[in-house]
Amino acid sequence: AGGKVWNQNNRCHWCGARTNTPICKNGRGMVKFIVRIDAGTHHQVGIARKGWNLHHTHRSHGNDQFAMLYSHTHGWNRHRGAARPAFTPRTTTWWHHTWDRHHKGRMLKVTVDCAKRTFAVRTERQFLGIMRYPRSWTTVYPAVAGQSKDHRYRLISVKNIRESSGAVRWVRAPGGTSITNGGKVWRQNRRCHWCGTRANRAMCKGHTGVERFTVRIISGSHHQVGIAR
Repeated sequence: AGGKVWNQNNRCHWCGARTNTPICKNGRGMVKFIVRIDAGTHHQVGIARKGWNLHHTHRSHGNDQFAMLYSHTHGWNRHRGAARPAFTPRTTTWWHHTWDRHHKGRMLKVTVDCAKRTFAVRTERQFLGIMRYPRSWTTVYPAVAGQSKDHRYRLISVKNIRESSGAVRWVRAPGGTSITNGGKVWRQNRRCHWCGTRANRAMCKGHTGVERFTVRIISGSHHQVGIAR
């Protein structure tokens, strides 16, 4: 299928494939790639270095040439190569039981933060986890693998995520609340319930592209986050 589909063909356990085109050149930028699980039982997805030998993905050593998230129970702590959880995993926030087969969805959506050396994995149904890979890695490649030898993966897309140019700040806020620190911090100041703020810069212009924003919760009890018009 033009190089988009990889079949294990019942030929090997704990083996995988990577793309021909690298991402994260010079360790900068952000990339999102999507892989569809057409078939297979116990999955692995993540990144690899050019010198990866495509085998032995049962390992979890810092000198491995691949870094992946594994679909079976607590797959963040085994069969992961050089990857490590970016923060403490919990079954309430990562996943419960397994995401084998299509149990948690079939579209694997992986966001690689090249500068932070992390990759986040989710499906069309839920978040799965964020893994960290070694700081010494710069250029890497999207990769998949499988414990079982029954996989068929289809590469759907690989896209760079554009970083916003210019200052982004909070610009609209209800009366009595405050925007400080050059527009970066919004405080409710105990002035309103069920109220919020939005940024000054628009996104999704032309209904195309992938956008990412990060917000740190400095304080607060019951949060809401998303988008607004």
